[in-house]
Amino acid sequence: MILPCSILPMEPLSAEKVPSGSDYIHSVKWDGVRQLVYLENKTVRIHNRKLNDRTQTYPELHRLNNFITGDGIVIDGEVVAIIDGRASFNRVMKRDFVRTLETANRLQKTIPITYMAFDLLYYNGESTMDMGLQERLELLTNIVVETNDFFQITNHIDTGHELFKVTKDLHLEGIVSKHKNSTYKAGKKHMDWFKVKHFRDLNVVVGGYTYKNNLVNSLSVGAYNDGGLFYLGNAATGLNMDEIKMLTKELVKLQRDSSPFTNLKAAKNQFWVEPKLTLKVSYLEITEEGRLRHPTIEGFLAISPEDCTLEEAVY
Repeated sequence: MILPCSILPMEPLSAEKVPSGSDYIHSVKWDGVRQLVYLENKTVRIHNRKLNDRTQTYPELHRLNNFITGDGIVIDGEVVAIIDGRASFNRVMKRDFVRTLETANRLQKTIPITYMAFDLLYYNGESTMDMGLQERLELLTNIVVETNDFFQITNHIDTGHELFKVTKDLHLEGIVSKHKNSTYKAGKKHMDWFKVKHFRDLNVVVGGYTYKNNLVNSLSVGAYNDGGLFYLGNAATGLNMDEIKMLTKELVKLQRDSSPFTNLKAAKNQFWVEPKLTLKVSYLEITEEGRLRHPTIEGFLAISPEDCTLEEAVY
């Protein structure tokens, strides 16, 4: 049996409200990193949503063959770093940046991760993507012989509005609602799946910074739109002192004379940098002026700047 080299994951559409009706099942939206795990001939491969290899990044998952029956299996899920019952995006990204097995092994103790499995795409070398979602979930549950600290199956329930309220009370990111009979449409966003968040987030590019007391004080961020980098505002909240010191040292190396933004060419106390560093920010809304309201830096990203686009923004 030969599995495909890679599969682009199906993704949910953003929605403002939880879909009603008995045709949908609902689960917690984990604030983590999407990963597909391939189990074949007792070996493990791991790819992220951009098809980048993460096999050495998460050595915990190399043991999944011990807890699942069968072979030729592809599982879809999210890697999360749980602290006090909540997923920390900042911490999981510290793991996702790792590229050597030696470093990843060392971080297993200080930044442990959990793989939250929520779909089954292949079993015994055969695609299950044309099955309905509930049938795939039942099969996934049946082939897992043990769950543990680093491997869990995401719970799906019928009461979406109640789950949405609970996740808000617990300060979680939101929920994902999926049609019970939805097939898996690889590489597509489809109305069979929706994500509903309590706050909005966006992947952005750093194009500049401000300086205060010999340290970086805020980051000027934007996203690509119509081929240019559109300025969305400055973000300061969310960085710890170690990150501020790191940025103070590293951003100088990227400094340039002119603004990389199409809609901001000059600003007081502003230093410009090459648009290479990417971040995830959360925010309340995007104003009529095109500025992020109350942006908070959630963590650094390992994605291309060109993948940070304004079309992903929720206004």
